Amino acid sequence: MKENIIFAKDIDDCSVCPLYEHDCPGGWTSGGGGTPIEPPCCSWNDDDEIYEGMYEYNQYEPSEQEILWAREYIEQKEKEQREQREKEYKEDVEKRVNSISHYGNAKVKSGGGLCYDWYCPHCNRWFHAWSESSHNGLTETHCIRCGEPLAHSWVLDE
Repeated sequence: MKENIIFAKDIDDCSVCPLYEHDCPGGWTSGGGGTPIEPPCCSWNDDDEIYEGMYEYNQYEPSEQEILWAREYIEQKEKEQREQREKEYKEDVEKRVNSISHYGNAKVKSGGGLCYDWYCPHCNRWFHAWSESSHNGLTETHCIRCGEPLAHSWVLDE
């Protein structure tokens, strides 16, 4: 980048300046709202070396360790967020189960057919459900003996 170096004291016109039309539009310009912006040459000393690209930002290259730390931080934050979402989802499911059944998450076991065998805490008996409704992570039915509404979510079994 430092190919055409000129000392600031040797620049008497924008056309001689290596920054002209590259890093500087030349002369005074105006910013947002008409505020005047001075060209960089207003702050130079006579012995300053001037060359094209001298105002380009140096790109910061993080070390491999910094990249590793950043990845670990991101992974930890994602894990925390995932665990928080799972916790909130389980709490929501538990609320919905409790809004359906007075007994909380019902006990179920494979019934050998399309529906599960359910335990009714009101009757203190197992029964085979003839119909079940499943939605949003819940399965619900009614006891065929007493009519007690029951709900179960596998999410709450974990």
